[in-house]
Parts: sequence; structure tokens; C-alpha cells
Amino acid sequence: MGDPNSPTSEYRAAPLSAIVRSVPTRRSVPTRRSVPTRRSVPTRWSVPLICTVLSLLLVFGGVLLAAEPSRLSPVQDGDDELVMEFKRFYSKDRSVRERIEAILVLDGVNTLEATKVLSEVFDDDDFKVRQAAIDTIGSYDGLGSSQFLIETFLTNKREKNVRRKACAAEALGMMGASAAVVPLTETFKRTKDWELKRAIATALGGIKAEEGIPVLLGLLEDKDATLRITAIDALAAIRLPALYQDKIFHAMADDSNWQVRAAAIESARLLRTLECIQPLIDRLREEEGRLRGDAYLVLKDLTFNTYSDDADQWQKFWDRAQGNYELPDYDKVMAERKKRESEGTRYSDANAQFVGIPTQSKRIIFVIDISGSMETQVVEIDRFRADGKDYASFQRLEIVKTELTATIENLGSNVEFNILAFATDLKWWKKRLVSSNILNRNSAKKFVRGLKPLGGALAGFRSRAGISQAALKQGKTNTFGALMAALGVPEESSSSTYDRNLKSDVDTIYFLSDGAPTVGKVIDQDEILTEVKRVNKVRKIVLHTIAIGDFRKTLMKALAKGNGGVYVDLGK
Repeated sequence: MGDPNSPTSEYRAAPLSAIVRSVPTRRSVPTRRSVPTRRSVPTRWSVPLICTVLSLLLVFGGVLLAAEPSRLSPVQDGDDELVMEFKRFYSKDRSVRERIEAILVLDGVNTLEATKVLSEVFDDDDFKVRQAAIDTIGSYDGLGSSQFLIETFLTNKREKNVRRKACAAEALGMMGASAAVVPLTETFKRTKDWELKRAIATALGGIKAEEGIPVLLGLLEDKDATLRITAIDALAAIRLPALYQDKIFHAMADDSNWQVRAAAIESARLLRTLECIQPLIDRLREEEGRLRGDAYLVLKDLTFNTYSDDADQWQKFWDRAQGNYELPDYDKVMAERKKRESEGTRYSDANAQFVGIPTQSKRIIFVIDISGSMETQVVEIDRFRADGKDYASFQRLEIVKTELTATIENLGSNVEFNILAFATDLKWWKKRLVSSNILNRNSAKKFVRGLKPLGGALAGFRSRAGISQAALKQGKTNTFGALMAALGVPEESSSSTYDRNLKSDVDTIYFLSDGAPTVGKVIDQDEILTEVKRVNKVRKIVLHTIAIGDFRKTLMKALAKGNGGVYVDLGK
């Protein structure tokens, strides 16, 4: 029942002795002065009456506890107060950061009132704010909350705002609200709006209901590649039965959009059926660059085999084994995946390798931090030497320059690449990806050798970097600006919804930094992760991250994990 002395509690339970004293008897025997003595003498009716009243109080109290837990629980009262404070605080006039922070205060409240007030945020113009509200509601599990979203936004004929419908749909998907499947599919049939279709497809995947499969299979034929990708991701989450998987395999082989094919290849990791193996072997044979590497990694995950990335070798294995083959234990596969993440995956013919992370990609961007702190010397020199790395200088940037120069020198002739150096401002080597011929490799190595930490003790060399003096004085870390630029998104772009732009020359990014974000349009690390998720949800660009130096590396790990990449810690 909670602490009866809590100031937030509307119900204060009296001690049992006080209840007994407060119950009147039919007859009592007072003293001659009508003042109760220290020991009263009850009549023959008082004891039974007291017992009867106490029993009634206990029964009535139990009913109150069952019927009105929110009134009796100080925690619930506290939650109600938080909701009221949110109503008073929240305003579109407040900064994005303040609005998001206020929304996150309601995380874990898990009440209908919290759902109602957060659903009003669906009208906010900023994607990050709306997404924070969606994520918070999506963490709730109350039946009343899901019913409210269904009745208010999906089945309510007066609700015409597709953005609010889309937000509600996505939250219902996060809740896993099976009652929403029919309303979601009916809403899907009536809409032509891209954002609402995307949200419903995502929700059906989150609920994991097979009743949503027909809608998603139909979406595989949509002209919009982003919706085809969303449908594939959702079908994989549902674990599409083998009977229907040929639809995904068709997209894997024949879709003209490389991101759609990448999504189909990755879906096999979740589908985990024998029917996936032959289509993946076909992709290993017919794809080039990163997608060939993707097919190889998924094949290894499914079979637990250690074959090289040779399609003929895999075909011989499958021709021999498919009649009585069983997929290996999933836990063993996961253990092998963790081992691969720590040791790296080896290809027989990798197109590039940077600080131990190989790739078969042919379209790569190297993003290198040149902020002032990169002039600092690493402290774990013995660790580097133990790994066979005895650099001429153990300054952070000099180590990176040595590694990147060696990577450029060994790039495959069929690779296109570019380099982005960043501190407060950004400095591109080229305006676009260029072929790794002998001339461009020589130019790239010269560019790398000329990089200097900005804004640090080496200020005398600043002018060589080609960035304005005003920016050089800062020498801070514009993580967000560098990531958005590498992903092909202008830093000033609107964040009103998920990004539909699939036009990207790059499919793999190596991102190296030695510190947390300190400057840029977005500095908050959670916001950076949200924005990268937004723009890369359908781009399917692999993001490898490399950390060097002594700083909290949570962001770097999360960026790699959330974007199909590998995280490497070079050392402090």
C-alpha cells in the first residue's frame, strides 16, 4: 500500500490501536467523573462489536486497494505529479533538447495519462522530439495505452492527420500490441501517404504478427525502394515462414536498388532457414564489393562453417550437405559472431583494410579526426609495440596517418574512395569518390601526410590544412557534421521525418575519432545516434568506428553496432 506518511499519499492509514480507540461501543462504564480511566471496562457487547467493525474495515480496505491502486500508491501519485509537471513545462517554444529531456522524464511512468499527454507531442515539428515521445510510449505495456492509441488515431474516422497516425502506429509496434494488427492493416489499405505506410510496415514487424504478412508482401512490389526495404526488414522481424521467403529471395537477386538487395541479404540472418543458403551462395557468386562480403558473413552465421569467400567451395558444400543438413545451434553462432567482431573477418580478396577491419567494399570514405587533442601522444605505447606497431611517433594523429597511408597504398584498383578530415570544420580531399589509381593514391597519401592537429600546439602549421583561421582556433570535434557529410546529408537538412533519399555513392564508412563531440549542430550523443538512425535506416551504409585516446567510447560502440559495422579501440 506504500508509505502512509508520504506527503503524496491521499490515504493515510491510522495505527490499529487508534482504530480500536475510535470505535464507539454501545455501552461503556465511565468513572465517577465521566473521564475514561487508564483501563476501561467494556460491556459484554463491546468486544464482539469491535471485532465486527475491524473485519469490515479490513474488507473495505482490501476493496479500496484493488479498485483504486493509483490513489493508494505514493509511486502512482508521484507519476501523476510528473505528468502534471510535464503539461505545465512542455511547449514548442522550448529548445529541442529541453523538450526531449522532459519527455524522457516520463520514461517508465507507464500510465494511460502519460500516454495521453505524450501523444500530444505527435504534433511537434521536430522529428527527434516526436521520436522521443514514440520511444517512451512504446516502452509502456498497459492495455489501456494501446487501446487509447488504436481508438484515438487508427479507428477514429475524425482523425485525418497522417503524421499523428504514423506516430501512433510506430508506438504500437514497439509495444507489440497484437490488438493493433487489424486496425493497422485496414489503415494501410486506405492511405497513400509514404510516412504512414512506412510506419505501419515497421509496426507490423515490431508486433511480429503473421496476420501482417500479406500487407508486407504486397509492399515488396511498391515502386518506392525505401518502402521495399522497410517491408523486407519487417518480414525478417516476423520470421517470414519458408513458404513465402522466395519473395525476399527474388528481391535479393533482381532488385535494381543495391540497398534493397543489401536488406534482403541481411534478412536471411534473422530468417534462419535452409531455404536461405542457396540464394546467399548465388549472391556470393554474382555480387561485387560490399554486398558480396555481406552474403559471405551471413552464410558463415547460418552454417557455422569457416570456408573462405569462394562461391565454388560453398556450392560444393551445399550440394553435398543439403539433403540432411541442420542449421547449427544459434548460441554457437552468436559466440562465433562475437569472436569475429573482436578478431575481424578475413576475406580471400579484401578490397581494403584499415586498422584491422577488412572490407570488400568498392566505395569507401575515410573520416579522420584532426581536432587539437589528436596531437596528444598515446599513453599505452607498450600495447602498440606488443602488437608489432613501432611508429616513428606515438602522437595520435601520426599513428592514424601511418595506418591510413598504408591502407591507401594497398587499396584494390577497383575501389573508389575519398577522405574527410574534420575538427570544427570539414575538409574534403576530393569533391566525390575517385578511383584508386596510382595518381589518386599518390595525391591521397600527400593529403594525409599534410594533416596536422588543429588548434593545438602545432598552430604554426595550421595554414597547410587549408581551413579558415577562425575555425582553426577552435580545434573542436564536430562529430555530427562529419557523420552527416559522410552519409551524404547536409548538416542543415530538415529532420521532419525519416529520410527517403537513397542516392549515395558510398556504402562503407570508416570513422576515426579521439574524443566526444564538442561542437556542431548536434552535440548530445543520444541525439546523434537518433539522427544517424534516421538517415541511415534505408541507406544501409556500413559504419565502422575506430577510437583512439582516453575518453568514454559509448557513442563509437553504439554507432558501429547500430549500423552494421565493427568497432575497434586502438588504445589510450
